[in-house]
Amino acid sequence: MTKPDQLKMFDLPDVEERVIDVPAEKPPAAPKRAGQRNRQPSLAVRQYEVRSGGDCFRVQAASPSAAKYIAFRFARSMGQYLYEGGFMAFVSGGLQVREERRSK
Repeated sequence: MTKPDQLKMFDLPDVEERVIDVPAEKPPAAPKRAGQRNRQPSLAVRQYEVRSGGDCFRVQAASPSAAKYIAFRFARSMGQYLYEGGFMAFVSGGLQVREERRSK
């Protein structure tokens, strides 16, 4: 049970004024031109050939280092690379990467 003295703490005076919340004004958005949209920068994806030991992988990546990592993930998922050391050991084992250039 609560005591009457404790209830006195919660007695608040009546407020006659009404409080209205006014949202902050947002700056107007810049109008877009017709046919214009936000563009996300992207890297050109190229075809790379990655050679590791006797294995050769053809992967699509944005950079040679990304091609190495994609080849490592592919080799590991296929069960061709089961050694300790992970990606760094895979790269230090004589890895060669070259971009495939095809003429159209």
